[in-house]
Amino acid sequence: MHATRTLPLTAALVTAALLCAGCSSDPEWTTDKAGKASGSPTADPAGAVRDAVAATRATSAHTDQRIVIDAGATGRYEIDVTGGFDLAADRGTLKVHMAGKPGQNEIDEVFADGKVHVSDLPQVDPGTWATMPRAKTESHYTLRAPVNDPEYLLQQIAGMSRTSEVGRETVGGVRTTHYRGTLDNTALTRRMASEVRAKTDEGRKILGSDLPVFADAWIDAEGRVTRTRTDMNLAGVRITVTLNLTDHGTRVTAEAPEPAVPVTELSGVFLG
Repeated sequence: MHATRTLPLTAALVTAALLCAGCSSDPEWTTDKAGKASGSPTADPAGAVRDAVAATRATSAHTDQRIVIDAGATGRYEIDVTGGFDLAADRGTLKVHMAGKPGQNEIDEVFADGKVHVSDLPQVDPGTWATMPRAKTESHYTLRAPVNDPEYLLQQIAGMSRTSEVGRETVGGVRTTHYRGTLDNTALTRRMASEVRAKTDEGRKILGSDLPVFADAWIDAEGRVTRTRTDMNLAGVRITVTLNLTDHGTRVTAEAPEPAVPVTELSGVFLG
């Protein structure tokens, strides 16, 4: 898994941009007329995405996040993060599961009172939660949200560049408008730990441009985000992060668990 932090940033990054050119296909989606909208395209697609993110952050939803790291012959890793999140009240509970991991393969997270609380970490006593301020958490892996925070992924998508409207698509039975763009370096490195940011800077120097990160957002008829996806292919390692949001407006409760011990960092394969 540490390969996602220390990807070999060589000339292969140049080919990665080409490999990602068609990276937004999924057999679950159905598209009207080869992906073209049946009506007039949105006049300001970037603004539509920003408005949808703002509307979504003002409510609550059930969140389902999937992180896939495909390193080819080295291995493929999948992490699922599910739970209810009240984005307006900054409260939620998440369960993190890593398929195929031997030994402990799940942890729980609780967001409440401006902090995030994490279960079953080796640096604290059994039965005790590790906790730190949510705003101080950082991303330690490329494209991963700090402590799997779904609001971070929405904020990242709101910073999408070169945004265009792809067309009308059905996602999970919901009719949506699909937008596609890229993430520039500012959006990619939000709250990124310094050592990962240094690797990103190294890659930008090799390429002579921002790293090739593609971004997608699907917005329903009420103007809320129902799915986001970010995708990057670097030197043979592909990272895809998909966030699905359903049951907008659902009631979510989350209380800070006890006992809890303050820590200065939350990182690792489960936490991003």
